[in-house]
Amino acid sequence: MNSERWRHIEDVLQAALELEPGERADFLERACAGDPGLREEVESLLLSAEPARDFLGANALEDASTLIRDD
Repeated sequence: MNSERWRHIEDVLQAALELEPGERADFLERACAGDPGLREEVESLLLSAEPARDFLGANALEDASTLIRDD
């Protein structure tokens, strides 16, 4: 994959990540029109990015307090 193609994938991916998950399909339909390979690559990267975003956005102290709380 050449660097121009990779930059295009990164641009579309970054724009998609800034949207709410429910808005991404319509965005990808427009952004990837006529290029199913681009859409496939971006969707694959989106799927792998979501667990990392969820993990990084989690509050470890809050989660730990629920585990050690004595009820």
